Amino acid sequence: MDLRTPHPAPSRRDVGFSMIELVVVLTILAILIAAAVPSLLGATRPAADRRAETILHTALLAGRAAAGDRATYVGVRPDDLAAGEYSIRFLAAEADAAAVRNEVSVRTGRLGTADYLLVASRSASGRCFALLDRSDAPTASRAVDDAPTCRAADLDPSGPWSSDR
Repeated sequence: MDLRTPHPAPSRRDVGFSMIELVVVLTILAILIAAAVPSLLGATRPAADRRAETILHTALLAGRAAAGDRATYVGVRPDDLAAGEYSIRFLAAEADAAAVRNEVSVRTGRLGTADYLLVASRSASGRCFALLDRSDAPTASRAVDDAPTCRAADLDPSGPWSSDR
């Protein structure tokens, strides 16, 4: 006696998805991906810019610590800053600095009766960010889009700067 019940052979419809169903699903996925990719790529520029700004603020704190020992920014060198902050590579004012390599271009000097520290670094988005800390004014910042270089030596400490406060 055979206890197995005979099953009918599967029809063509029961075997898998039709070509139209697959095309509809792939079209929907393509539309979703096309909508998501630009917004995901657009999020990288603000993140890259924020990284450069954070590195510059850290460099500014290291500069203030080095200047506190001397009571002036004049004569503070990149090596002096590196002694207090190991996560950043401090470069001379003439060097092109990139935030993706944790680099900061450093310039110090005197402007009239005030001494200053100017730090600059390029973000991965291509913007050059700079901070200027003067002994006679609040800390100021500047951002230059698509600058060919990002060097502290190229930035004028007496030029237009926007106050952070």
